[in-house]
Amino acid sequence: MTITKSEYEGAVALAAEGKLDNNTSDALRAAIEDNFDGTGRLFLDFEKLAYVSSAGLRVILAVYRKADERGGGVVLRNVNAEILELFDMTGFSDIVVIENK
Repeated sequence: MTITKSEYEGAVALAAEGKLDNNTSDALRAAIEDNFDGTGRLFLDFEKLAYVSSAGLRVILAVYRKADERGGGVVLRNVNAEILELFDMTGFSDIVVIENK
């Protein structure tokens, strides 16, 4: 998985490309920890993300909890149909903020 940092609407944006699974979830977790203290906003762009496993879901849930505890916010952007279906089936769609084009 490749993670690219940029800025979007004055906040940090991390774009993930590839698969978010047991082998790569620590890389996303580290990128989030290096760039987001839980306050403010963080955008996670999943336009080029092909797959999310349960390990990836745990990372996403952890960052949401951290942001919620500290008064920050996380927005998932450009989530493809397959991952959106996973979020719907697992109830993540009710927890996370998803902003698609």
